[in-house]
Amino acid sequence: MMTKQLVDGYAVMLQDRITHGWDACLLSFMFNSLPGNDRTRVKLMMEEVRATYHKLLTRLYRHPHSKRHDQLPFLIAAPDYQVPKHDRTTHVNPEINNGLHIHAAFACPRHTRLKTNLTTFLTDWRDQLIGQNRYLAELHIKRITHDAPRLTDYLMKSIRRDELSADDILLLPEARGEYSSRTKYERLQAKTDGAKRRIRCRSR
Repeated sequence: MMTKQLVDGYAVMLQDRITHGWDACLLSFMFNSLPGNDRTRVKLMMEEVRATYHKLLTRLYRHPHSKRHDQLPFLIAAPDYQVPKHDRTTHVNPEINNGLHIHAAFACPRHTRLKTNLTTFLTDWRDQLIGQNRYLAELHIKRITHDAPRLTDYLMKSIRRDELSADDILLLPEARGEYSSRTKYERLQAKTDGAKRRIRCRSR
């Protein structure tokens, strides 16, 4: 079972960055129909969130691999089920993927290549990530400035209810530096995998 201490720890990590002036937002990832059972779908969804993080790195920094771990953007993501009675903010169709979607808190330093604030940039950029021929159907973005504990608790609600596992949480960057740990081959393979995902979506 998800412990309060673990949720509190994630909240502290997020709040510390907000307090130090990082831009932060809540990202809600909604997906087109994905193959497999819920475990398979969660894995595919998290792969897409991870790929989105890597794409964003190259827009934030000219040489992201040269950045220290604590200079890289912070992301914490968790899967969730749609609960129509209590959560209508993301407009998830419960008939698609059993209502599964992903919520993520994303924070990055202000001194990046962006010429605008993070929320505006992501809102303009999301059209390059979503579509009927992609896994990602929609990306909702909401700026956050405070109350990290409440937000983190919201992200983890399906895990707290034991509907999903704490092992499904995605925390980036990883301790050794998520971007720098990938070889050139792995980055090229990630691009190839993304193309295959779009091809599979078109063929269904």
